[in-house]
Amino acid sequence: MTREEYDDRNYRFEDIPEDPRFKTCKKEALTVIGFWSLFVALTLIIMYTIGVKDPTEYTYVCGLPLWFFLVCLLILGCIGAVFFIVKRVFQDFSLDDEL
Repeated sequence: MTREEYDDRNYRFEDIPEDPRFKTCKKEALTVIGFWSLFVALTLIIMYTIGVKDPTEYTYVCGLPLWFFLVCLLILGCIGAVFFIVKRVFQDFSLDDEL
């Protein structure tokens, strides 16, 4: 499409060529959603398996309940994983309207 055709509003969506950046954005969005879902699932598993007991029976590490300490370690691990994903998986590309 020419520049004039992009500025014109009389077109069908089928006439617009598919931008390859959309595929990359979709892959990155699904990666983030999958990683977040895994983080939430692991957090809930830790909380509801170790932290379900009576508080008098908890095991304490550094003054914190074991389940809370493990969730804190999980958060630190996930922060490292996010840095890895951003540096190694995500791609840097221009978001200009020109391909």
